[in-house]
Amino acid sequence: MKITIPFIMAAYRIVDRYKFNQEEVFDIPIVGFHGLDDEKVTLEDMNAWENVTSSSYKLYTLAGDHVFIDQSQSEEQFMSLLKQELNKMM
Repeated sequence: MKITIPFIMAAYRIVDRYKFNQEEVFDIPIVGFHGLDDEKVTLEDMNAWENVTSSSYKLYTLAGDHVFIDQSQSEEQFMSLLKQELNKMM
């Protein structure tokens, strides 16, 4: 915890300072993962990522809630899809 907490807090500070510019569009493929039972982030919110790239956008919906990447939910399926997507990029 003593080692990882400073890195996590630094990442939060970077995210907190970021100002979204609607005219800025990225030219990179975006792949999203969404838990079907997520009550914090809607499917509409996830699909909004399509609007920030001029490249491709792909969304996977998996069983589970906001923290679906764990052993009791869709961790195995997520890891398989993530590896598949990363292999496409290489």
